[in-house]
Amino acid sequence: MRRVIDLLKRNGTDLLQLFLLPILLALLPWKIGFRLLRRMARQGLGDGPGVERAWQAARPHLPGQDAEAEEWKSRFRLLQLVERVDTWLVLFRSARWWSRQIDRTGTWPDHVGPFVLLTSHWGGGQWIWRQLHEAGIPAHFLARRVQAEDLGGGRLAMWFARVREFGIVRQGGCKVIFTGGSSARILEAFQHRHSVVGMLDLPATTSQAVLRRPLLDGEVVIPYGLLRVAAAAGVEVLMFSCSFDPDTGRRRLQIIEMPTAADVQAIASAYVEQLDRCLRSESAYWQVWSSAPLMFVRPGSDCAAAAAAVE
Repeated sequence: MRRVIDLLKRNGTDLLQLFLLPILLALLPWKIGFRLLRRMARQGLGDGPGVERAWQAARPHLPGQDAEAEEWKSRFRLLQLVERVDTWLVLFRSARWWSRQIDRTGTWPDHVGPFVLLTSHWGGGQWIWRQLHEAGIPAHFLARRVQAEDLGGGRLAMWFARVREFGIVRQGGCKVIFTGGSSARILEAFQHRHSVVGMLDLPATTSQAVLRRPLLDGEVVIPYGLLRVAAAAGVEVLMFSCSFDPDTGRRRLQIIEMPTAADVQAIASAYVEQLDRCLRSESAYWQVWSSAPLMFVRPGSDCAAAAAAVE
């Protein structure tokens, strides 16, 4: 009986926090909806153990910010809330509406791809697929398979993941490519002149090639298999970052063009340098802080040992 009650509680919480409440907020005028999200974030509504885990992981890399812990948690919480609502906004709102919400820096290339488009888990940008579609860049998302605990606590969290996946196609994106033997599908996408959007700021496994780069006050190990595939196929690499203004809710898109002749090592360095700039501007916007201890490495340890720690 206890297991049944726990299951009902988890799915009830997911129903409220992933479906009912975000849908209601997505149907409101955005200025009103965002104002409510900010209030919820400040009051700790929709909070969970993930916020505290994220702060405890971030704290060693943010010296002197203990006095601002509650404000930091509020901004991290706001990011999670906005991401949930954006899942529904990309389905409910038109391309015209979205075009009025986004402040863009930089331009997409005017030549035909394919490209590898690198971004990170900083900020959140479920709305990027319509921007790519309008720029004439059909793109797949290279992603790890989501587990229920990544988004919620029960089966409904997996349904929510399916809604997010559908939102990519609904905006004009191509089907998701899941990691794990994905090289052949990536190359097939390139052959069809499709681009691939990927992120490197995740813990690596022992089966992945990794590089070590400085980030904040330490060093991280990142997988770079996607970069090797791009280099072997002669595909150009671009970077972009997505975020939002915490005061107004307006979305921000920064497009960063990479040097055409940049090699894998240089691209990896530029990627982590960009992530470093993002974290120094707003550390609470990194969605994967809870996994950060698996990416940061101790001085003197090697990359292989760091990757093995993930297994």
